Amino acid sequence: MKAKWFIEDTNFDDEDIKLVNEVKAQGYEVEVMKSFPYNSKEITAFEDGDCVVAQCSINMADKIMNTRKWVPGVWYNKKAYECQSYYPYFKEYLFNEPCKFTTVADVNKNRETYFREFGIGQHIFVRPNDGVKSFTGTVIPLHEFDYKWVWIDQYAKQDDIVLVSSAKTVKAEWRFIAAEGTIISGSRYTANGDHERVNKYPLEAYDLAMTIAESGYDPDPMWSIDICEGIDNKYYLLEIGNFNCCGLYANDLAIIVDTASKIAEAQWIKAMEDAQ
Repeated sequence: MKAKWFIEDTNFDDEDIKLVNEVKAQGYEVEVMKSFPYNSKEITAFEDGDCVVAQCSINMADKIMNTRKWVPGVWYNKKAYECQSYYPYFKEYLFNEPCKFTTVADVNKNRETYFREFGIGQHIFVRPNDGVKSFTGTVIPLHEFDYKWVWIDQYAKQDDIVLVSSAKTVKAEWRFIAAEGTIISGSRYTANGDHERVNKYPLEAYDLAMTIAESGYDPDPMWSIDICEGIDNKYYLLEIGNFNCCGLYANDLAIIVDTASKIAEAQWIKAMEDAQ
C-alpha cells in the first residue's frame, strides 16, 4: 500500500501548508484535520490497517495511538525520549550537564540547596524529564522563584520528575532529522534570540548530530535531534524528540516526506506479512 499522510491543522501556518503541498507533490494522499477542541472529534480519516504517517501535536498522537490502527500512524517510544533514558548515553555531549533529577515538590521545598549547587548568577534551569514537555523548560531567578513556580505548578504534578541544571546562554539552535541511523536534513531555528529558520547549519553541528544518530540509540525509525551552540562557541546536544510531533522548520521537506513514506510502506508490508 502507498503511504498516506494525516496532518493536524493547529494553526495552518506556512510550515503546515508547505508540508501538505510537498506530500501532494510526491503523489501521496493527505487528510488535514483541525484539532480544536481536543478530544471532541473522532478521527475519521483513512481506515484501520492503512499505511499512514501522521504529523501532529502530542495530544493528537496520543489519540491516534489509542483509537486508530494505522501502520505506523506515529512512531512514539515515549520512554526513550525521557531525559533519564537518553542522558546516560550522551553525557559527554549534553548542554544541561551537570544536572540532577528530582521531583517538582523537592525543588520547591529545597530551592536554596539547588540554587547553591546550580545557581550561577542566582538563576537555575528546570525542565521536565518527560519528552512530552508537560511544561516548557525555563530559567528561574531566585528573586522570582515563587512567581515562576506558580506557572510550573499549573502543568506539573508534585511527584513529576524534573531536571535541574545551571542556566546557560544559547547562541543558536538547529533541528536535525534522523532516519535509520543517519541525518537526512537540518535546519537552524534560532540565532541570538531570533527565530531564524533557514535550511543551513555549521559542519560542527552536523557532525555532532551524526554522532548522536550513529550511536545506536534509536528511539524510533525517525526522530529529531536538537543541537545548540553555547556562549563558549562549542556545540552540544540540547535534546532529542519525536519526529511525528516536532516542528520541521526549514528542513528539506522533499527528503523528509520521501523517507518517512518509504519507511512506513516497508513497515506496512512487514505487518501484512506477519499477519498472514
